[in-house]
Amino acid sequence: RGYIVEFGDLGHFSLTLSLEKEITDRKEVRSPSVHLKNIKLKVKQTYKRELNSKMDLERISSPTRSNMNISEEECLKRLQDFLEKHPCINRADYCAITGMNKTQAIRQLNLFIEKGIIQKYGNGKTVVYIRVV
Repeated sequence: RGYIVEFGDLGHFSLTLSLEKEITDRKEVRSPSVHLKNIKLKVKQTYKRELNSKMDLERISSPTRSNMNISEEECLKRLQDFLEKHPCINRADYCAITGMNKTQAIRQLNLFIEKGIIQKYGNGKTVVYIRVV
């Protein structure tokens, strides 16, 4: 009936629906009153066992985050190198090249804006920073 979708050896997805009001007769059900409540994935035990036997887990340090403090000059050099190759940079890219967290990166990018090195373009999640020409 379309309630469960099988994915071979992986398992199956199932949907749970809800109604806005209590319905006693199936003929009273109308599509605007039906809403998706939940989606569940049930993975088969054989797939879990197979996956578990093939995985070797190890802890490594994050390539985009570091505890070392990079100087402002080094951050500026990395920013300028990035902007030589790309027309603009966003906050996530700046975090990746400097190893800073979101708050530190925004604080430093705003400092570079105040110094007239870069300028902010856009707003919200679409903010990019470009070189001042």
